[in-house]
Amino acid sequence: MTEVATETLTAATTSTKELGPEEERVLIRDIAIAAEANTKEGDFFFLITQKWWQHWIDYVNQEQQPSNNSNNEGSTSLSGDSPALSILKRPSGIDNSDLISDGLSEDSNPDSSVEIRDTLLEGRDYVLLPQQVWNQLYSWYGGGPTLSRKVINSGLSQTEFAVEVYPLRLQLLATPKGDRSTIRISKKETIGELHRRACEIFYLDLEQVSIWDYYGHRKHALMNDMDKTLDDANIQMDQDGELALAFGELLRKLWAPGRTPVAPRPFKAKLARFAPQFSGYNQHDSQELLAFLLDGLHEDLNRVKHKPYINSRDADGRPDEEVADEYWANHIARNDSIIVDVCQGQYKSTLVCPVCNKVSVTFDPFMYLSLPLQFTTTRTMTITVFTSDGSALPSTYTVTVPKQGRYRDLIQALSNACSLKQTEEIKLVEIRNHLIHRFLDDSFLSLSTIKDDDHLAAYKIQKSAKGNVLLQLIHRRQEQETSDAQRWKPFGTPLASSLSCDDVITNGDIQTIVQTMLSPLLKERIKYHDNSDPSTSGVATDPSDHSSGEVDTNRASSSISNVLPRLPLQLFDEGKTCIDLSVGDDKAVNLPAASPIILYLDWTSRLLEKYNENYLENLPEVFKYGPITKKARTEPLSLYTCLEAFLREEPLVPEDMWYCPQCKEQRQASKKLDLWRLPEVLVIHLKRFSYIRSMKHKLETFVNFPIHDFDLTNYVADKRSSRSQLYELYALTNHYGGMGSGHYTAHIKLLDENRWYNFDDSHISPINEEDVKSAAAYVLFYRRVKSDTSASDAGSRRVRDRTSYKH
Repeated sequence: MTEVATETLTAATTSTKELGPEEERVLIRDIAIAAEANTKEGDFFFLITQKWWQHWIDYVNQEQQPSNNSNNEGSTSLSGDSPALSILKRPSGIDNSDLISDGLSEDSNPDSSVEIRDTLLEGRDYVLLPQQVWNQLYSWYGGGPTLSRKVINSGLSQTEFAVEVYPLRLQLLATPKGDRSTIRISKKETIGELHRRACEIFYLDLEQVSIWDYYGHRKHALMNDMDKTLDDANIQMDQDGELALAFGELLRKLWAPGRTPVAPRPFKAKLARFAPQFSGYNQHDSQELLAFLLDGLHEDLNRVKHKPYINSRDADGRPDEEVADEYWANHIARNDSIIVDVCQGQYKSTLVCPVCNKVSVTFDPFMYLSLPLQFTTTRTMTITVFTSDGSALPSTYTVTVPKQGRYRDLIQALSNACSLKQTEEIKLVEIRNHLIHRFLDDSFLSLSTIKDDDHLAAYKIQKSAKGNVLLQLIHRRQEQETSDAQRWKPFGTPLASSLSCDDVITNGDIQTIVQTMLSPLLKERIKYHDNSDPSTSGVATDPSDHSSGEVDTNRASSSISNVLPRLPLQLFDEGKTCIDLSVGDDKAVNLPAASPIILYLDWTSRLLEKYNENYLENLPEVFKYGPITKKARTEPLSLYTCLEAFLREEPLVPEDMWYCPQCKEQRQASKKLDLWRLPEVLVIHLKRFSYIRSMKHKLETFVNFPIHDFDLTNYVADKRSSRSQLYELYALTNHYGGMGSGHYTAHIKLLDENRWYNFDDSHISPINEEDVKSAAAYVLFYRRVKSDTSASDAGSRRVRDRTSYKH
């Protein structure tokens, strides 16, 4: 797909009916969930200006009630939890002009894109939307320009997805003529594609072109391996050592004699030259800057100048120790610097296919650990259960399930709560606009696809047998549309039952099934006389008489069809012909072939007098946020708990599906991480900031982290070494304020003085050790506690790293 960007785009044709704000919100939310569940390498995401997106978020959420969830303070969300606002006008066309660079694109390629500004930050300046979401918004609003960016594999292990907002910017020089052109190209493109682009730009034939990497203004390497990516060609961080030199100069000034504050302007300017996102004077994420700095220093100081191509093998049942050493040796063969020696560790990643149980084990490097901040590993979900045999009134259950569980966990918990019989099963559905929106019948899907503001219903029906179909009953009542016109509209919660199609089905059979489903809602108890008059039989009772939820099913099912009048039921057959099921009990019904079979029950005023329809209404949300308790706000969270949450086995999120080599399909596998080897300097990032699908917030959770004796011995899966894995804290960064604003400070321990200091811009002051901990802690820096055994083990590890699996 070629990126498209023009100065002015005309609005696309919109649907004939303009949707309301709530309809737009729900539709975009569903499209986003489905799109992100299937994101893969090579897909496109689209930039949209944060200003326009925020206007649209406020517009579609204006009908929602304020949320009491203080942890989401200041968030903007598709989940409908934004504060209630005054009536907002519908946004005008999408305007991305504030993302565009003032200068023209430097690429002379006719297919080139508009150049975006170098200093843009996600969440502050723009939002990334899946292509399907962009297409839908563009069809409604038009505007532009369109700014697409490709999804690539990223990270040290190349197993994570990232959107390449800023592709490589390469300057091409054609010799001997001296023609120049600057292009943008993905680092995942091949050298062959770079040759093709060069030929287009300079009007050359492929056989006429040789491309050299002028590293350090001299010929460094001939780029003639057409299948190698530009990333593997080692030109991604072509900084000529400048970043390392600038950082070294900064360190020299910091450690020079005297106590004069240092303003790192030259270093920041050099950093911004290679990472434009850190330009300007706006606040940047310190963890993102640290990640780039460590990667950049590693590339500058990498002892490997020509990275070999290595195809890592799967474990295939081999011992973990053998596979881990092989993966580490492969990593060292391409990445060998002091940054790797000091800052990089390795973890074991185990994936298990939920369908075929295929196990895949890999060992990946890490530069830091990003730990989630969560108190609990469970969530509560509220669902209303409806019976199909008339045995009980609808009952609402609140069950506890694993936070990262699957649909099967919810169904099992619900089955236990409602005492499901061996002959019964549960059909779980989402209700929207009084209709069944979707069946939640894929037991392997993650519960994360169910949102807190969804409305769920469950139906207890007889277990499916061959020839059975699902009967779905939709309730309708008359509503006044204009002064002289009424219309039947859905209301309440649909009901469902199992229907056997082995025999001929008559109108009377369907009448009996529906009357049985509705029998618990009767306002009057039925007196069963052989020739009873439906208009006079029964004694008025209160619905509270059914408080136990139990109804005499046998008596009801055998006699109810003889007691109650015919129900105004309608069915549309395969020819879309409306069939009236209220007449002709013995008349056979031509049922549609597709399941479920949908019936419509039109509730007349006479019918509403006989039944208590309140039980069909007011379906609760899955989870209703209330005020957060004082205990939840103040109870400390242990760093060990965060680490255990990071290492806990859980299903992959839908947007990160795994391709199972045995099933040959994308699967939502279970993933388990284990620490395998730890670095000398361990960096821990507390994930306070969240930015997922337009929702952004900061967690102010207080984390109780150890200053001394941070013991990770029991968390390391490699048991070959008997040494303890003890660490002590020597520095941390703090963040005060909210998303996109606030202030950074640092607490640092000067080891030669054995004293802690607070660094706040140019102000430095000593602090007590007990004051180091606060709810503002963001990035923690630990160093290994040295011991005699650790020194000898470290030496043996270095020997093993350098000698195993040489290539």
